Amino acid sequence: MISKIVETTKGKVEGVEESCGYRFLGIPFVKPPVGKLSYKHPVEIDKWEGIYKADKPKPNPIQREGTFSVGYNDQDSLYLNIYVPNIAKEKDNLPVMVWIYGGSYATGGTGLKDKKTSQIEYDSSDFANDTGCIIINFNYRLNVYGYLNLNSIDSSFELNNGIYDQIAALKFIKENIKFFGGDENNITLFGQSAGGSSIIALMSIPEISNLFNKAIVMSPVSEHFFFPKESKKLTKKYLGYLGINKNNLDKLYHLTQEEIKNANKKLADYAYRKGELRCPFSPTIDGSLLKDEPKKLSALNNIPLLIGHVINEGNLFLLKAPDFVLPFMVKLFGLKLKKNKGDTYRHRASIALTHKLYIDPMLEILKEYKGKAYKYVYKYTTPDCKKLGVETFHACDVPVLFGYNTPFEQVDDPETKRITSDMRKLFSKFVHDNFDEYEEYRINHKEIVIQ
Repeated sequence: MISKIVETTKGKVEGVEESCGYRFLGIPFVKPPVGKLSYKHPVEIDKWEGIYKADKPKPNPIQREGTFSVGYNDQDSLYLNIYVPNIAKEKDNLPVMVWIYGGSYATGGTGLKDKKTSQIEYDSSDFANDTGCIIINFNYRLNVYGYLNLNSIDSSFELNNGIYDQIAALKFIKENIKFFGGDENNITLFGQSAGGSSIIALMSIPEISNLFNKAIVMSPVSEHFFFPKESKKLTKKYLGYLGINKNNLDKLYHLTQEEIKNANKKLADYAYRKGELRCPFSPTIDGSLLKDEPKKLSALNNIPLLIGHVINEGNLFLLKAPDFVLPFMVKLFGLKLKKNKGDTYRHRASIALTHKLYIDPMLEILKEYKGKAYKYVYKYTTPDCKKLGVETFHACDVPVLFGYNTPFEQVDDPETKRITSDMRKLFSKFVHDNFDEYEEYRINHKEIVIQ
């Protein structure tokens, strides 16, 4: 059975034993992506001597500031965390769940929330015990380091580094999870927003199909991928904001965090003004790793899939939208929606956005999906949001699932705790192959309702 010290293929790691089980924090899975490796695909880490102390969370990737950003950023951020439930002390071959965070490919992380606190982003100890699964999360590079198409300017810069980081983490997990008491043949990916779309991208790559066995995809931005000409245009814009051109690309190796944050904001503002709905740092369909639109290729997969969305995702993106643009947005997205009594254009625009960005692309995947596929819809509104007069919105389900409070959403009340428990039970049944009570979506288009 598992103990506090585990022998991996790269060396020994020592975790922390707690009442809820074990946690192994900040395990390196590749070499630090710094210096000459800053814009390269991840490089396999060398074996280490002695015992690696996996007892402290690491920094998060460098990112822009915003609603969903996390502090304590550093370029050296490619580490993973393993949360092992108490049951692993008595039982081997536990199912494994691997979380891939969202954040528009520009924000997010699984390290320390900031330097002033001991809180860890996506702390999963209770989650692991509630589901009887080993839960793993990891960092992957974002924005300029992870997804900007610098390869279109100079071939010495490699492309889609963030996706390659994800693949490297999955390879490490596949090779080592048995040493932590996990079943290497029962690995479920789960992720939200850009994390959900990352899973769709990973599902579209046949060469790595052995690295995972199931997928839970939450509110994916399924169409947020660029073809090379599109991402090249955004790359040139971004370099302009940094004052860099093809003759002084070496400056990219000496960027400050402040320069990156400022350029990220300018690129986001530019995309918004141009009406570009895709995340400006979305991955590039390069013809090599991503051979075509992942939405199309992922549907050819046959692993069990649970995919879903929040009932009114679009609310999040209309908070700053002036009233006069809302009728135009409804018309732009072409939603044939009968106006009910009391409907506002803001509500109609939110529904239109929800369909355009989330529901319609998701239904395209489900229509063609080769394996067993189930669809859920999240309809719950927390008491805090009800007081503010806010319905559900994009990402409102994530704090509920992981059980952490945010400035806009508290999850400590009894009713929200019930939803947390329900979501974890649903995901656990899917991971544990105990899903017979639910009907595949293709049969009668039935949805699993979370409310």
